[in-house]
This record gives sequence, C-alpha cells and structure tokens, in this order.
Amino acid sequence: MPEAACNAITAALYSPRRREIGHSVRVVDREFLVAYDYGMGGLWAIVLAESDAAIRSAYPELTVVHDRPPWMDDARYATLCAEPLRLDSPEPQGILKAVVADRNK
Repeated sequence: MPEAACNAITAALYSPRRREIGHSVRVVDREFLVAYDYGMGGLWAIVLAESDAAIRSAYPELTVVHDRPPWMDDARYATLCAEPLRLDSPEPQGILKAVVADRNK
C-alpha cells in the first residue's frame, strides 16, 4: 500500500466521526484500535466511541491500543478500518459480541 494511503488510514484512526443534530454538527465518535486477548489468541477491531475511557468502562476486557502493532500489515489494518464497530450499538457485534459471550460463560 502506498505510504499516502497508509497515512490516510492512520489519520482515520484518530479522526472523529460527526453526527448531525438538527442544524448543528457535533463530534460524537472517534475510532480506536482495540485488542481482546481471550487467552489462546487475540482479536482486533476498530471501535467507534466518544473516548477510550468509554470503551474501558463498557468493555474492561479490551485494551485500547494507541499505536498500530508492527506486525499488523496495511491490508489487515485497512480491513479493520473499513468495518468499525459502534460502542453504542444496541446489539454488540464482532469482538464486542465475543467479549459478552465470554462474560456469560
């Protein structure tokens, strides 16, 4: 992947999502790279949330990762960026669903 495209993906990790409310626009979400270590491996995702504290509060099992690990190639990172999970979703998806399932074991 060209460096410019990679930089755009990295910038997207920390760029806030915006939501229109009436006639105003308010920043409500940012993209956070998270990891879930389930004991025999790990799962990774991009989670949309207001803050890393909000993620830690809702899912203390997750680790918010502020720098992409060196082993994570551009293609894998781009896939995660293309499929973000919403912290405020009514039903957990992806690794959030796995965390909830493990809690209920």
